[in-house]
Amino acid sequence: MSARITPAGRVYQLDRPAQPDEAVTEEDVADRSKLARLLMRVLKNVATVLRRFHPRRIDFEDRDVGESGAILRLTHGFDTRVRWAVVDWVPTVDGTRHALQRHTSTDTKTLALASYAAGVATVRVEEAG
Repeated sequence: MSARITPAGRVYQLDRPAQPDEAVTEEDVADRSKLARLLMRVLKNVATVLRRFHPRRIDFEDRDVGESGAILRLTHGFDTRVRWAVVDWVPTVDGTRHALQRHTSTDTKTLALASYAAGVATVRVEEAG
């Protein structure tokens, strides 16, 4: 599951609905051995997907990052440790790089970042697993 959240709090899902890779006809279903092979292939694929770890991620888009000492709080609700990265940065002063670091008030549901430069950031937050 992937999403982006605007500063206004609007959530946009980034994942698309899944579509089948093949069509099954009535003739396919009438052939018992063909139906058994199809069902086994489906069950194997489902088992593979269920065993794979797919970390959830959220892009917190266009967040104002204050001056030195400001704390940016991003509530993700993953209930686990997260990894994060600044994926877009527009500095208040041209040429200034972002300067964010994890703040000690971070917990399993909220990432807190201490700011040491002003600008507008998009921060990607992903569950660590």
